[in-house]
Amino acid sequence: MAIETHIHLFWYKDAATYLHFKDVCVDQDVFEHDYQEWLKNVEKSMSTFKKAGIPVHKVYADPDEFLLWCKANALPPNGAARGQYAASMGDADSHSCN
Repeated sequence: MAIETHIHLFWYKDAATYLHFKDVCVDQDVFEHDYQEWLKNVEKSMSTFKKAGIPVHKVYADPDEFLLWCKANALPPNGAARGQYAASMGDADSHSCN
């Protein structure tokens, strides 16, 4: 039985959303300087995954929904929570990039 491997990426829909997340998350120091820098880096990562044959799914996140999700799951709004959020939303709110 084959195990399907795929990546769910927490995705900021635009620069304004990126800045909102940067303001509300407790780990501002790990955010890239701006949205364009983040987008360049994440697109490079996506390319690496795709070359390896691993499907990538964008999980678009709303700051307010994310904060509510963090509160409901007793998690601080940080990178680990963003990763868990993307994984938990999975295919329901994701868009394949392959």
